[in-house]
Amino acid sequence: MLCAQEVELIKHIGLEIIDRNEEGFRPADRHTVFFMPHCGKSLYDNVLRANWSPAQLARLVIIGNSFASYQERLLESELQLEAPCIARLCSVVEEWPSNLDDFSMNDSSFHVFRREKLNTFPQSTWDKIASRLKKDEELIAASTPS
Repeated sequence: MLCAQEVELIKHIGLEIIDRNEEGFRPADRHTVFFMPHCGKSLYDNVLRANWSPAQLARLVIIGNSFASYQERLLESELQLEAPCIARLCSVVEEWPSNLDDFSMNDSSFHVFRREKLNTFPQSTWDKIASRLKKDEELIAASTPS
């Protein structure tokens, strides 16, 4: 959660704050930075899924957990099952570690998706990932009205 001062600063510099839980399903209609430290794989996967085309992914910068670390720590089959979008994009994402000395941010990276690299995938890549949201125990579900 952001304090009132942080919200004021963010709005002052012309940025938007999402005021409801979209479970990561946020299409980027313009260049967008997703600041997502310590989020679960499902939330990253939902952001990628919501922007599953070369044009939309090229608009994203994600600051959050290292995708390369997921690839190193998980079996390929496990990553494919739990986070298929991350698994598919690991070979083309440009990732730069944050290099912060702060231990709490030690696994954080900046992630950029270059359109020319995304365009190397066959068109079927963009058709194969289901458009539905991924839900699991890692994801804090949005409240539903009763």
